[in-house]
Amino acid sequence: MKRALIVAATGGFLNGFLIPDMKLLQEMGYEVHCAANGNSVSTFVPEERFASIGVTFHQIDFSSTSPLSNDSLKAYKQYKELLNQYHFDFVHVHTPIPGAIVRIATRRKRKEGCVVVYTTHGLTFPKGSSLKTKIVYGSVEWFCSWMTDGIITINKEDYTQMKKMACKNVYHINGVGVDTSRYHECQIDRDRYRESLGLSESDIAILEVGELSTRKNHKVIIEALSKINDKHYVFLICGKAMSNSGTYDFLKKYAAGFEHAVFLDTADMVGIRESRHIKGKYWMTGEDVLACRVPEDTIAVMATNMDTHNKDNPGGSFITIQNGSYFGVPYRCLLPQGVENLLVAGRCISADALAGSAIRMIPCCLAFGQAAGTAATLSLKKHIDPVDVCVGELRACLEKQDVYLGGE
Repeated sequence: MKRALIVAATGGFLNGFLIPDMKLLQEMGYEVHCAANGNSVSTFVPEERFASIGVTFHQIDFSSTSPLSNDSLKAYKQYKELLNQYHFDFVHVHTPIPGAIVRIATRRKRKEGCVVVYTTHGLTFPKGSSLKTKIVYGSVEWFCSWMTDGIITINKEDYTQMKKMACKNVYHINGVGVDTSRYHECQIDRDRYRESLGLSESDIAILEVGELSTRKNHKVIIEALSKINDKHYVFLICGKAMSNSGTYDFLKKYAAGFEHAVFLDTADMVGIRESRHIKGKYWMTGEDVLACRVPEDTIAVMATNMDTHNKDNPGGSFITIQNGSYFGVPYRCLLPQGVENLLVAGRCISADALAGSAIRMIPCCLAFGQAAGTAATLSLKKHIDPVDVCVGELRACLEKQDVYLGGE
């Protein structure tokens, strides 16, 4: 069976963009492998994710930001070991740094019948870049193009540039497509959404989509806005950070007020809004929140609103409470059905998705934890199941801890 290898800088890039390519190669009769740096992925395990579609994943410690580094040298050696372990009939590489490493390392394998294709998702030396950039990166690409059987570009400017290189087979294929009809049909309250972003009626929002990294050249807009010096312009960047240090360096250099900022830490993984809920003695609903109901066994009151984000409502909705200043969360929501001697606190308490959107925040979960801990203490002292704890006594204990439970 013929064997194909797809290479990119990160496991996230493989998963986000190249799964269809892998499946197409499988349909063509190839045994498919892929290689990337999976260490930066926190939302899935690369080996398991690609194995689930019949693809073998190989860890290569590619750098996304430093072409001339020990990481790149290490990645070159790892990739050479992979080539010694397997014979690949077809290698398709994406992203700049792996693009250079893979083509240089695979050059001799081409004599054994291996076809090497490189897809550039945007050249590092575009029109308007500095002479230094054009000389350095342009020379590297010219050198690597001698070792490439085919080059795919996704825009006409790159196509024109690559036609000047040594590779004889250069193609222009439109890049990642967007089904705009899905956005045309999206229903969203524009004024309310602007308000959620902190925009006033007079603000002019400029949106740029792309990861927060120096190579995306956000500085052009930032510098232009600084020259306009009009506070009504608000620059919004929709994208992820390329790397912790890259984001920090970018903000420190270009964002006003960050000149003396110190990088402390960043989240280890992407947060998840909602997961499973228990089925408790009481099932709290969005209607309870909207009506600002405060049950007799309330152990926490909230003044939070509800919002929705799902496939049936991609634009999202923001729903404010209407019949009061707050709503109550009953103790029964912490008591699961069918299980004894158990209290549950956090965003997983007994509630539907709409109510859950109003009680999922950290301050809410802290309140549930305090109530659950207090109830557990009363349960242990009296040797009773938490379900038998006197709610009046529990509420009194919470109020002694300065917990506000409504009323005057």
